[in-house]
Amino acid sequence: MIIKNKKIITQNKIFSVFDYTCLNKKMEISRQIIEHDGVAAILAIKNNKLIMVKQYRFPFGETIEIPSGKIEKNEKPVKCASREFKEETGYDAKEIHPLTNFYPSVAFSTQIVHCFYTNSFEKVGEQNLDEGEMIVEVIEMELENAIKMIFSGQIIDSITIVAILSYAIKNDFFKKSFTLSS
Repeated sequence: MIIKNKKIITQNKIFSVFDYTCLNKKMEISRQIIEHDGVAAILAIKNNKLIMVKQYRFPFGETIEIPSGKIEKNEKPVKCASREFKEETGYDAKEIHPLTNFYPSVAFSTQIVHCFYTNSFEKVGEQNLDEGEMIVEVIEMELENAIKMIFSGQIIDSITIVAILSYAIKNDFFKKSFTLSS
């Protein structure tokens, strides 16, 4: 694919939107693409209990999520995950391990999500939320309960869903006596 033209449509502190004109197999196509620096997220789990946040997300209302946030300019994804975990929950991760990376919207966005996990963390202080961040509560939740909430539609955040299910699969959680029925 050959990019013939790239024109900015709008830009804000989180992302930019560009109008691309490309040549693909002699056919000209136009696409509006959101360019985003990426997100880092951390799944904190100890003794099968997750540290999660209840957060108000317009227009969806209150959601249950793992801590995550935008990667700052020149910031490494693992540092972002650690920073967001501490800011959103007051916990500090002692060791952080890679879990998975994914692109949540390949049809119109360059955003990549870097997911990490930690089994080694401790409470070190209070939340230090960014301006406009609306975290209602930090909660502990059993991994099994979180998975049931994913399949019942109660957990809707794609980052949280991918991280929890990736962790569960990589740790053979579904080979145990887990069932989705209550």
